[in-house]
Amino acid sequence: MHYLDVGQLRVVIAQPEFSLARVVRSCQDAAQVGDILIPFEPIVLPPRDRPRPFSPTMTVTGRIKASIVTTLSVLL
Repeated sequence: MHYLDVGQLRVVIAQPEFSLARVVRSCQDAAQVGDILIPFEPIVLPPRDRPRPFSPTMTVTGRIKASIVTTLSVLL
């Protein structure tokens, strides 16, 4: 089954009939009442082999062209 990670909660109070949690991280208004909650499991990433060299004057080796598209609200 697939789950979409739209936020993280921290449980403040846990009772047999209800629980109270505080939103720690979220993707705006993506979390809804009635959503399924699953325990957080950190993702362990393998270490990178080595730092890749970067130069702002690099040239493209292929024919693929691309554009970065964003909005001001994403940057703020």
